[in-house]
Amino acid sequence: MEYRIHRKATDFEVSLTTRTGAVRAQVRNVHPQGARLRFSPGEIDLFSTIVLDFQDQSHAAEVMWIHENEIGVRFAKPLQLETVAMIARRIGGASRERVVRDLASVRAANQVHPHLSE
Repeated sequence: MEYRIHRKATDFEVSLTTRTGAVRAQVRNVHPQGARLRFSPGEIDLFSTIVLDFQDQSHAAEVMWIHENEIGVRFAKPLQLETVAMIARRIGGASRERVVRDLASVRAANQVHPHLSE
């Protein structure tokens, strides 16, 4: 078992591009490897690739779970810490320093307890 990275709560608007077109969504929480999104009605398939578009950025992600109108995604390429902090600040969330500190503590915990990540 691996320690989970702390997710930053937010309410950030994005556009999702799916195989059937674009839908609006809100990022509910985010970390460099993934996010939880609440989306408008639309067809999204489990394990499909979607693209999150916001502020002239596009990030590919795989849909890992679906529950009603929420999905969990894993980014194809981890987000930059500045991007996570920018999304999280939407509701007064995390600074870049806080994101870096959280990531460092998770990495340290996983190194101190390597048997937990097996």
